[in-house]
Amino acid sequence: MNHDEVRLKEILDSWNLEFNLPSDFNSQVWNRISVKEESILQNWLNRLQGFFNKDLMPQQALTLFSMVLLVSILGGTVQSRLISESHSARMEKSYLASIDPYSKALEIASR
Repeated sequence: MNHDEVRLKEILDSWNLEFNLPSDFNSQVWNRISVKEESILQNWLNRLQGFFNKDLMPQQALTLFSMVLLVSILGGTVQSRLISESHSARMEKSYLASIDPYSKALEIASR
């Protein structure tokens, strides 16, 4: 360390903070946090309620319906593909075991 760094370290080491926190400091902090969290949740609920309370124009309703339908179809397609791949892998193993007796022995030995 050079001289300036040593001097800075000495100054920082000699620095002492003395303060007294109020006895209810922790409860005040947690109360402020909970009020902020409640206001954030209430803000989202108000937005959601405002969205559903206003009259939707036919174009907006059609757009919303189309988006929900598209997301549903996409989710179903992904889920179907995952199930199909899993089933295909099991069928492949079953087929290989039925035509190759050594693969069955290897499968049993690997357990």
